[in-house]
Amino acid sequence: RLSKVFKSVVEELKIRSNVYKIRKQAFNVEEIMENIIATLNGAQVELAEILRRGSNRYQIIIYFLATLELVFLGKVELIEDGNSIWVKRRKAKRRKK
Repeated sequence: RLSKVFKSVVEELKIRSNVYKIRKQAFNVEEIMENIIATLNGAQVELAEILRRGSNRYQIIIYFLATLELVFLGKVELIEDGNSIWVKRRKAKRRKK
């Protein structure tokens, strides 16, 4: 399912951008992770919507890797619902005193 969402957004990008501009990429995974967490503040967002923030293939890959890293760190979870995958922020676990 993850690969299908990723591929569909990359294909969508091919359709919507026929003109490419070459420039230095100023994206990094840590910044995008913070951006995703800020977006999820109390809400869940469709994974495809997060990936669509990328305006080229490189940026889509960075958003995808940032999402996977957040899952790995336990900060977000992926929820499959029918044909969609949603990204939801995980609640922080309280430490016992």
